[in-house]
Amino acid sequence: MTRKVKWKRPLAHALAHLPIALAPERPTFIIGCARSGTSILKRMLACHESIAAFPGEANHLWHPTGYPWVESDHRKPPLWSDPASFTKLSLADWSRGHSERLQREFAIYQRLRRKPVFLNKSAMIAFMLPEVLELFPEARFIHIVRDGRPVALSYARKTHGKMQESEEIHRTQVLWCSFDDLLQQMARLWQVHLDEIDRVVQTNEWAEKGIYFECQYEDFCSRPRELIGEVLDFLELPAEGMRFRKDLEVREMNYKFREELSPETIRNLTEIASAALERKGYPLTLQD
Repeated sequence: MTRKVKWKRPLAHALAHLPIALAPERPTFIIGCARSGTSILKRMLACHESIAAFPGEANHLWHPTGYPWVESDHRKPPLWSDPASFTKLSLADWSRGHSERLQREFAIYQRLRRKPVFLNKSAMIAFMLPEVLELFPEARFIHIVRDGRPVALSYARKTHGKMQESEEIHRTQVLWCSFDDLLQQMARLWQVHLDEIDRVVQTNEWAEKGIYFECQYEDFCSRPRELIGEVLDFLELPAEGMRFRKDLEVREMNYKFREELSPETIRNLTEIASAALERKGYPLTLQD
């Protein structure tokens, strides 16, 4: 983030307390399970001259009493443990006027950036998509999907590190578990994330309405510029406005799970996530 952009987020946060009705224009949300490529996709799209990408994920706005979970009152389960319950309880905790403040902060940030398209990415809103669309009726959604097995490994490794940093809290909340158990939980989490997003999209015909675009991380890694072009078409933005940065390299990291996990563990993860893996076109049997 450049110095010219860095000061605009705290200013937008401060001004969002003003009692004025504002909403971002052409709001777009990158969604997906964590560790699926949402961050690199957002960073690359932020290079377009017409896109104002909100810094971070805004999870402190989406979940003001539940993020970060370790610093919360722990009345909610962490998202990785029970995403549906976490989201339901988090939404119930929204104070009066919070939805308007969320709209204003996004809108003010966009106006400070002077760009026609607002972009936010969050891996923590998959279980509140109808509420997001109610808040932002003109919203469009970009869903990036990655093979659930490398997602599970990456997510488990990150979460296990956080658990070790706050072991007492996790043990008190009966959330402490082995890495292997956490790995299997992350495979289940990936499955339910995709199930929930697909349910909402299909039930409400979002694809048919032109407000939903789905892509795969593996495809993004193999042909990043072409896929960015497809996303820009979806957003009705000219490709000429894209300024690809040389330091933004897209590298597929899926090979790690094949190298680091035993064949038995891979088979267990595949079995847990088989329905969504098959639905999204991922092979259930991996070649050596």
